[in-house]
Amino acid sequence: MSVKPDARRTSPHEDRRRPSPTPALPIVRRSLLLVLLSTLIGGGAVRPASAQDIDSPYRFVETGREAALHSGWMSPAEGRFGFGPQAGPTFGLRFGVSVAGPIELEADLSWASLTRDVIDPTGVDGPARISEADVSQYHALIKMQGSIVGRRTWNGLQPVLWVGLGLRGDFSGAQAGDLAIAEQYRYDTGTKFAATFGGMIRLIVSDRWSARFEAGSLLYRLDTPGGYSEPDLGFEAVGQNEWVNAPSFGLSLGYRF
Repeated sequence: MSVKPDARRTSPHEDRRRPSPTPALPIVRRSLLLVLLSTLIGGGAVRPASAQDIDSPYRFVETGREAALHSGWMSPAEGRFGFGPQAGPTFGLRFGVSVAGPIELEADLSWASLTRDVIDPTGVDGPARISEADVSQYHALIKMQGSIVGRRTWNGLQPVLWVGLGLRGDFSGAQAGDLAIAEQYRYDTGTKFAATFGGMIRLIVSDRWSARFEAGSLLYRLDTPGGYSEPDLGFEAVGQNEWVNAPSFGLSLGYRF
C-alpha cells in the first residue's frame, strides 16, 4: 500500500526561505519608546510658551491722548515788598498728546483764585499793608513731558517729568484798594512770561481713565512799581522786577483716547 505525500508539506528549502514570525514583545517596547519620546519632545516645546505666560509688572500704554480736569493748591512767594499774590486754590484743564515714544506735549490752561496785599511804601515804619485785593490769576503753558519708564506703566503707575513755557496774568486788574495809594506805588500784574517744571505720578485706571497726582512750580516776574526806587523811601538796590516761585500740587482726572 502506497502512502501519498502530504500536499501541504513543504520542502526543507522552502522552510528556510519563509520568515519566522516577529515576537510581540519588541513591538510593545518600540511603542513605549515612541510614546516616551513624544512626551519629552512635547514637554520641551511647551516650556517656551509657559515662560511667556509669566506676569510682568510692565504694561504698554495703547492710548496717546489725554484730556484732564485739574484741581489743586498754589502757594506763591510774595516778593521782597509783599505785594505779590498769596496762596489759594487752582483749577484747570490739561490736554496732552504723545509725539514720539515716551515724549508728550501738553497744553495747560489754569486759573487760581488768590489774594494780595495792597502795600503803601511811604509808611513811617516802612511798607505797610493797607488793604487786600483779589487776584484772578491765569496761566497758559505748553509743557514737554516724558515718562521715566517709557510708553508703559509699572504696576499701573507712570512717573512723568515736565518743563514748560507760557504766559501768566491777572483778570482782576486794579481794584478799590489800589486807588488809595499814589499811582507810582501801585502794583500791576500785567501779562508776563512764565516757566514751569515739575512731575506727576499717573495711575492708568483702565483703557480710558487715569488719575494724576501732580507737583510743580511756576516761575514768573513781579514788576516793582517805579515809585519804590525814590531816594526818599530809603530802599537799597531796588530792581525793576524780581523772579518768584509758586509751588503747587493737585489731583487730575483724565480721559484717554
